[in-house]
Amino acid sequence: MAVELPIENGKYSVDLETLGYSKLLGAGRVTKPLFVKVVSCSESASQKIKDAGGEVLAVAEEKGE
Repeated sequence: MAVELPIENGKYSVDLETLGYSKLLGAGRVTKPLFVKVVSCSESASQKIKDAGGEVLAVAEEKGE
């Protein structure tokens, strides 16, 4: 299933919460710059996204959880 992602500020934007995911784990590779919004994220997933030129907005971090 191919999904066309919106591009904002040169990064593919993905809202995992609206797709039904609450946590992003670090398995796999990140080869494109991503902007990911998710409830929580593992340290390794966050680092892989940052290393590829992206960023993570973890809602749990915003709320101080």
